[in-house]
Amino acid sequence: MMTRAPTRESQLVEEFRDRLAWARLRLARTVATSDDDLEAIAAHECREIAEEPEMGTVGGLLARLQGPAREELAEIEAAQARLEGGAFGRCEDCRRPIPLARLRATPTLRACGGCREEPAAARWPKIAGVVIAVSALLLGACAARGQGDGITTRGQTAFMNNGCYGCHIVGKVGTPIGPELSHVGLKYSPEYLARWLHDPAVQRPSAHMPALELSDDDIRALAAYLASLR
Repeated sequence: MMTRAPTRESQLVEEFRDRLAWARLRLARTVATSDDDLEAIAAHECREIAEEPEMGTVGGLLARLQGPAREELAEIEAAQARLEGGAFGRCEDCRRPIPLARLRATPTLRACGGCREEPAAARWPKIAGVVIAVSALLLGACAARGQGDGITTRGQTAFMNNGCYGCHIVGKVGTPIGPELSHVGLKYSPEYLARWLHDPAVQRPSAHMPALELSDDDIRALAAYLASLR
């Protein structure tokens, strides 16, 4: 019996299931107050937390959330419902697709950039965060150009364009969902990183990093950039 190859749509669904599940896990960690709590989180697979949110200690941790964190959990759950219902990734106002890079950075987005304006009080902290993140990354890119390392600069640009900072931290920029990458170049060679980027599941079947749609040039550039992080 032949196995049907995954389509781009199915790959993206799997990617965002993992991204949203990691977002739930991050919230659970914010209210973990004991070693037992942390051990319980570590013992659960990310996908299990997404599919069984009330299960055991993790469900109890999520139930402790209050205020903005509780609202964030509600947005994650709403995004998961849209993903399973086939409405994920489309603007709720104009019905056009939301750019993939924006979704990777913020998987809970409901609207494209042009349709819905947030209240200024809510918008300015996010704008400030984006400005700080982009400024830091651009400063890093300028330093790489000064060293004449064009492929590293292209890799850093690819890192931004693919929303990698939505799951990883580099320096003081990013989101602590996946592993921190600030010194990843000390641990892995460019060749290993390229193999990882090509297909994470082959390198580590238990990994939750989704397979990104990257060209060979993007993979080489990203691997060079990550290997430069020391």
